[in-house]
Amino acid sequence: MAQKRDLSPRKSQEMIGTHTVRDSLEKNSRPSCKSVGSSDVLTSKLTSTPVVLLCGGQGARMGVLKGLATLPAPRGHCTLLEHQIDALNSVGLKKVILVLGHGYEEYLKRVANLNEAVDHWCHWSSSSSTSSLEFQVVINPHPQLGPFSSLQRGIAGLLQDPTGPKNSFISDGLFVLPVDHPSPSRGVWLQISTAEQSSQDRPTLVRIPTYHGRGGHPIWIHPSFAKKLLEVGSIPHRSNGDSLRLDHQIRALEIHQVERVECHDPQILINLNSPEDLSKWLLSSARRSVAPGTQ
Repeated sequence: MAQKRDLSPRKSQEMIGTHTVRDSLEKNSRPSCKSVGSSDVLTSKLTSTPVVLLCGGQGARMGVLKGLATLPAPRGHCTLLEHQIDALNSVGLKKVILVLGHGYEEYLKRVANLNEAVDHWCHWSSSSSTSSLEFQVVINPHPQLGPFSSLQRGIAGLLQDPTGPKNSFISDGLFVLPVDHPSPSRGVWLQISTAEQSSQDRPTLVRIPTYHGRGGHPIWIHPSFAKKLLEVGSIPHRSNGDSLRLDHQIRALEIHQVERVECHDPQILINLNSPEDLSKWLLSSARRSVAPGTQ
């Protein structure tokens, strides 16, 4: 049985924003990236690419588990985690692996549907729109090892899925998105999922969206590179721990293996580390929604 959402007020640092801000967040899920087309082929590739949503951190700077920070909603309040999954659903994504770690018991208690989705694919019940998204919860037993260990747990969950042929869910690669990086517009997801490969012999292994040259999230990862990431830690690694970070693994690739895709959505750069960051994001979202010509 799915647990009911906890709609009771939380600490003041979690209670940020108004209904106007929530409305603006929904508006800002509309495409704002450079046009990449709208054919069935492009949409199919986007919807067939799963997302690894990382939600295993302690949230020390936020003062609360980040995914449980409360955002405004038309009825009651929803968590940042619920908003993120709703946003992924709204851009047309169909499969999400949610990786929990620190405080996973609290997530299972607070957020509806999570308990029944542990190690099982379940339908996401959206609070704001019709949902066609399926998600699965996996638990990182060693979250103290950092977000890279959660990424490995998520990739393993996709490769070990029992409902289809092995590796079927990453045939088009996968996306990586931390819960504290708000989902950008649909156009960004389309661009990094449907960009053409440079060649079959020298494929692009990673695509990173950029805004004015600065890299952000989500990141697209080629299936072969995803499988290689699972091997990290099973071989000797440098004492400074460089091999246990995704950005360092990407830096070790050859130049032609990493594509930086320039987009027009500044949201790819947002990182919600603190209550102040969260407040600024909500305020800027509200301002964009009322600016002349806002889409």
